Amino acid sequence: MVAGVLIGVVFVRRQRRLTSPLLDLGLFANPSFRRALATMLTIGIVMAGVGLMSTLYLQAVLGLSPLRAGLWLVPQNIAMAAGSMVAPALARRIRPGYLMAAGLLVAGFGLLVQTNTDAVDGVAAVVVGLTLAGLGISPTMALTMNLLLGSAPPEKAGSAASISETSGEFGVAVGVAVLGSLAAVAYRAHLTIPSATPAGADNAARQGVTQAIIAAQHLPGPLGADLLDAARTAFTAGLTTVAGIGAAVFIGLAVVTAIAFRHVSPTGAAPQATGTATEARADADQAPPPALVPAAVAA
Repeated sequence: MVAGVLIGVVFVRRQRRLTSPLLDLGLFANPSFRRALATMLTIGIVMAGVGLMSTLYLQAVLGLSPLRAGLWLVPQNIAMAAGSMVAPALARRIRPGYLMAAGLLVAGFGLLVQTNTDAVDGVAAVVVGLTLAGLGISPTMALTMNLLLGSAPPEKAGSAASISETSGEFGVAVGVAVLGSLAAVAYRAHLTIPSATPAGADNAARQGVTQAIIAAQHLPGPLGADLLDAARTAFTAGLTTVAGIGAAVFIGLAVVTAIAFRHVSPTGAAPQATGTATEARADADQAPPPALVPAAVAA
């Protein structure tokens, strides 16, 4: 970690001196760019953690095959595609900040649904929660990409898009690491090992639900079943914990988004003659050009 920080410092200093940098740090001087990037990063962190726990739940807790678990994720992807296509049309009538905030509230509600997941049969809660979350984040993902591209000079559009893509990948890594670790803590806190469990199986079960499943297969019938039930219940507690944290983050992010992008006019609105000079400049700096909306959907 220390080496990574040092390399990062050297990298940033070098990029500032280059006439044609790999990472154009000048883009971060635009407030709209920074806010849009931070919004996308936060969404990526939450959805990576929730997606990890949901797929593990479907396979490890409910015992579904990878194919069947993948099929249960199809509704989420359909909802995301539909939301991404509808969002630009709505943004012509509704301020993007308010539209994104509304979507994040829907996503937060979807993760609240996931907090009701049961260890025995929670397919409905997981699928409905993921579908609502996918539908809710899709307008924000499409419109923040539009804001990113709109806030960058035309000759820097490629650099802006690459920074956005890198931010998304970084968000996935952080989400898996941070929320996955929190889920592991919740798993161990809620795990109740049967008293007759051998030490080896006990240690294995505390490492995670997959190890607990393997250990339970080598124990006598009733004892193995008890250990398996305990592990599945504990893992479900980890899933609901991550979903609850994600819901709180999305609801808070909805408020922040509504405030941060409140000056961005609907993409189909004509420039307003009223208002302060500061607001006019903010609209000019932050409003995405309508021609970029289809590109955002494609992205």
